[in-house]
Amino acid sequence: MTLTKQLISLCFFHNSPVNIRPSKRLLYKTTLVYFLFSLALDKLFVELTDGIVQTLLDLLLALLFVAMLFLLTATHRKKVRFLQSMIAILGCQTVITIGALPIGYWVALVDEKHIWIPVYCLPFLAVWNIAVVGNILSQELGKNKMTGFYLACIFFSASFLLSSLMTMM
Repeated sequence: MTLTKQLISLCFFHNSPVNIRPSKRLLYKTTLVYFLFSLALDKLFVELTDGIVQTLLDLLLALLFVAMLFLLTATHRKKVRFLQSMIAILGCQTVITIGALPIGYWVALVDEKHIWIPVYCLPFLAVWNIAVVGNILSQELGKNKMTGFYLACIFFSASFLLSSLMTMM
């Protein structure tokens, strides 16, 4: 199964991150694709330089958060599980970002009276993203689903806080 199919099935909770081949090269490629699609979505709402900084900070936050989780909880195969988790998280976030791009363009281009339609779609994508990341974390850490969901909520709250701080500057 190709990585794209694995990630899409992981986004729909039909796969496990354990099935993803752990490879630094694959992590680099996934990170680059994540960066480009996240930047495309950020460019709709912020300046290019702000989008680059925001995307790089999101990547750094994800790397540090997952690395910290594995240092604190995982007991064996930390490097392999870290690579699988990062590839899965960044890959699934890329898949969801690709789904959010048309909605983002819709929000950016639609007039005020019709904006309610895409605005109601965005919270659904955010909750889906949190659920997918929570599922990945729970499977990789060997914890129950609620623990993964709580960890994902902490991660996305930190990301949102970081984004809010960036917009204030």
